[in-house]
Amino acid sequence: LKTIHYNQLPSFHGLPNEDPLYFIREFYNVLQTFPPHGLNEDQLKMRCFPETLKDRAKAWFMTLAPDSLTTWEKVYSKFIGRYYSHQKTQELRSQIVSFAQQPNEPLHEAWERFKDLQRQCPHHNFPPALLMNSFYDSLHQNFQYMVDNAAGGDIGAKTAEEMMEIFETMSTNSSQKSSRGKKAMVHEIAPGQDMIAHQIAELTEQMRLLNARSFQSVQAMTIESCGTCGVHGHRSEVCPSAFDQDFGEPHIDANALQGYQNQPATSTMHHDLPKKERDPGGFVIKIALGNEKEASGMLDLGAEINLMPFSIFQRLGLGDLRPTRMCLQLADRSIRYPKGVVEDVLVHVGKLIVPVDFVILDVGEVHENGKDHTILLGIPFMATTNTLIDVKNGMLNMTVLGESVSISVREATSASSVNFVEECAFVDITDPFVEEIAQQEWKARYIPDFEDNKEPT
Repeated sequence: LKTIHYNQLPSFHGLPNEDPLYFIREFYNVLQTFPPHGLNEDQLKMRCFPETLKDRAKAWFMTLAPDSLTTWEKVYSKFIGRYYSHQKTQELRSQIVSFAQQPNEPLHEAWERFKDLQRQCPHHNFPPALLMNSFYDSLHQNFQYMVDNAAGGDIGAKTAEEMMEIFETMSTNSSQKSSRGKKAMVHEIAPGQDMIAHQIAELTEQMRLLNARSFQSVQAMTIESCGTCGVHGHRSEVCPSAFDQDFGEPHIDANALQGYQNQPATSTMHHDLPKKERDPGGFVIKIALGNEKEASGMLDLGAEINLMPFSIFQRLGLGDLRPTRMCLQLADRSIRYPKGVVEDVLVHVGKLIVPVDFVILDVGEVHENGKDHTILLGIPFMATTNTLIDVKNGMLNMTVLGESVSISVREATSASSVNFVEECAFVDITDPFVEEIAQQEWKARYIPDFEDNKEPT
């Protein structure tokens, strides 16, 4: 190495206001520009590091035993241990362990903040697996669902390197989406600022005119006196004594008032209440698909997908499944992962033929009473068939390419119930008086024997 190379190195004097980590990073950056000259990276660091120390730092380095500085790792540990306080190290270690995503903080900002804490304390001595699991636990629940979905299941089964790669990929995608949203926001706010400035200018002008008019009206105000009663403050045309003379005491027709009070408060009180209807049941229709000419499909406006049980899919033989990273949250808040998606399944409803995409989910075997699980037809199916539902009369109307079919849900339900026996539950009801007598008989019969058999104390 030549003198020009040593002159490029940063200097560290050991002063309290110097940052040892910033010095080390700057030292690494300068060494990357040096020719190796047959030395490996650690040897080059050990050759150049003593030249960077000045004043107090140089004096401290000279006090170290030569045999304690055999590797760069030992030199680095000695330097950090001397100039990086133990209190600051513990504080940064605590921040890494207790890291938490802030409210409304995007994923990429949380990931960069977590990595910055590690850069500030490179000697934290935490294993990579612990760091990755700590970051995952610090995320909000919806971000944890996204990470699990990207990992194809539970991310805890991944290695530390795989978890870091997933976080880096999701952070890059989050950063790109956030930057696009911020640009659009700037373009939308700029016209709004001009409009607000214009409104402020108009309000200022209106206030100026209002103040000018108020000043003129105050100057022109005169004190008037009444010619009827002689009191100042009102004119003769609006004198209260003149009104008393003209109208006298008010007269109230008691009969008219009584009749008015007997009138109903509102006309809606005379309207009849509607008749309560019973539960029409689920909207289950007969469909045909695959090699089955008759199957059951239940319409559900609360479902955003069309769902088919895995047992029915195996029986129909609809071909191969397309893999999916979709995850479903059920009514009990549990997360289920589908087997896959089968597309363009032709479903026959009467004379209509509709292509439908189904999400395949393993929901177990058939029921104990012999009924198979029902296929769920959600919003996409009803939108394709332009379904109109008459809940009161139990009628469905579907229209596809100008052809319409009308289906009576009650007839379909009653026809489908012929082949199986519905489950029945029994409830025993006991009269309170009979219950009381039975308890007395039981106590009289068994409790005395129990008391006689007790040992004396």
